[in-house]
Amino acid sequence: MVRILGIAPYEGLKKMMDSMAQFQDNIQLSTFVGDYRDGLRIVQDVNLADYDVIVSRGGTADLLRKMLSIPVVSVDLSYYDILNAIKLAQSYSESCAIIAFPSIASSARMLVDILQYKIPVQVINNEDELPQVFDTLLKQNIQIFLGDFVVTKYAKYRGYQAILITSGLESVSQAFDRAVELVQYYRQYRQSSFFYRTAFRLSQKWIMVLDMQGQQIFTDAPAAQSRVLHKQLRRTLPALMRSDSVQ
Repeated sequence: MVRILGIAPYEGLKKMMDSMAQFQDNIQLSTFVGDYRDGLRIVQDVNLADYDVIVSRGGTADLLRKMLSIPVVSVDLSYYDILNAIKLAQSYSESCAIIAFPSIASSARMLVDILQYKIPVQVINNEDELPQVFDTLLKQNIQIFLGDFVVTKYAKYRGYQAILITSGLESVSQAFDRAVELVQYYRQYRQSSFFYRTAFRLSQKWIMVLDMQGQQIFTDAPAAQSRVLHKQLRRTLPALMRSDSVQ
């Protein structure tokens, strides 16, 4: 069973996650609604030890990935999801723009280029950049703004029309599949690591592994002896690089 913490930027995505999880017996899902920084506050209020992986979207996923050590999987937007939002916007006005975090902007820019649409795609890395980006686009007479929840919320706050680019069921299903695959890989890695550590301990010898720059990667030596051993091994690195082994 893979324990997933779902953080959805909007209620519709939460309902989609909950619905999708009902049909997968290898998933235990807990979902919360929180966009961008709200997502970070949510993970601070839960016990992350109860989860194997986080599934989120857009800027929320990007921020959590930077701040946390637990794996974070993004619910990607398909080209179909982005195209639907563009078509909806164009039914109101031809003057529209897409503002998105890097994970969404790259797909949006590729789609716009392929279809040869004259739609600006602006990349943001955090919500503090929104005022400047909006002011720039308004000078180009942009009337409708497409983007993630944080973008559409800000557009409405400024009094402009906005369209949320929503994720479809297929995107949610693919995110769950990647989350399960990632957790299973980590579990196999931990089992392999446990095996080697146990073998090292049973060898009744101290083992220290360094990288090519002399930084310690692993050791089973006691802390006091480890520092001395590390210094000695660093001094032998030049000689070791000139031959196969050093005694």
